[in-house]
Amino acid sequence: MGTFVTVSVLLAMIVIGVIVIQLFTASHDETLTSGRTRRWRFSPWHRTEK
Repeated sequence: MGTFVTVSVLLAMIVIGVIVIQLFTASHDETLTSGRTRRWRFSPWHRTEK
């Protein structure tokens, strides 16, 4: 049970980190158009929407 809790916490931390990076890149897209390609490359799950 202890290992399951630590793994779930690690996964949650990774998800939060990815969301923070997405928000940072999204805010940069308003000023820099070149940053948009970097954001698309970082998140492959958005490729299906495109």
